[in-house]
Amino acid sequence: SLAVNSIDKIEGLSNLANLEILDLSMNEINKIENMESLVNLKELNLRDNKISAVENLDSLLNLEHLILDENKISGFDSKFLNSLNSQCYISLAGNPMKQLEGNIPENVTIEFETDHTAPRFL
Repeated sequence: SLAVNSIDKIEGLSNLANLEILDLSMNEINKIENMESLVNLKELNLRDNKISAVENLDSLLNLEHLILDENKISGFDSKFLNSLNSQCYISLAGNPMKQLEGNIPENVTIEFETDHTAPRFL
């Protein structure tokens, strides 16, 4: 967990190929990047940052939970969704984006607004 650390850039993760859970919530991150080596990541929490686009997630084939609540997301590069190996839950509550265009694979659940809140920490 690297939550609440005033981190403004995702970096320094290149040697963490076996990492399964990463919590970068409540930081100052504005771009999803440098995630290529995290091929075994299952849970990623980027809640409450300054991210405006969901991108650069193509290598996260084993992702099961992606929490992006309370960001500034208005863009979503959905091509990575078709490569996911298992069921994946994505939470986008509290963002400008309220729907995703195109087909969403059956193994992916995306919620834009919920009656409950996603955990602040994984």
